[in-house]
Amino acid sequence: MPLRPGDGAGRGRDPLVETGWERAFYAAHPIAEAKLLAVFWASLSPASALPPGLRIESLPALAAAARDWSVADQDAARAALGLARLGQSMATATP
Repeated sequence: MPLRPGDGAGRGRDPLVETGWERAFYAAHPIAEAKLLAVFWASLSPASALPPGLRIESLPALAAAARDWSVADQDAARAALGLARLGQSMATATP
């Protein structure tokens, strides 16, 4: 049975729903791997809404995506999850 936020399963918070941690974590660790953590976590779900080309299904794949994906690719994967931009691309975002 899949776990859902608030179902009392005792597994903690859902980082894809409660995303306030991202800015603080990225500020402390301004690397692409940190920026792509939510994409990695979302990719692990069998019911992921991410298209196959945007999924990161292992830690080696996370390292490869951080190394090989452009900032635009990283932002596109995050946007597919409804997540805001993080990092360098934030400087060009309009308020």
